[in-house]
Amino acid sequence: MVIVKKDGRFQDFDPTKLIKSIGAKYKAVESVNIIGQIEKELSTTRFKEFYPTTDNIQDMVEKYIMLNKKV
Repeated sequence: MVIVKKDGRFQDFDPTKLIKSIGAKYKAVESVNIIGQIEKELSTTRFKEFYPTTDNIQDMVEKYIMLNKKV
């Protein structure tokens, strides 16, 4: 999966970069779960017509953190 960086460059999706940003707040198991959910969403038809941007990825991170948050 290719994503579009903020400066317009194309780059392969790298889940290890998400571990750094998510991992500061969550346990490794929770981070891996969130990354799995993001990878699943990236493979849907939503991104067949265009490449996701880093902003799309950040929105998904926030969404899945909130959905996985224990109240």
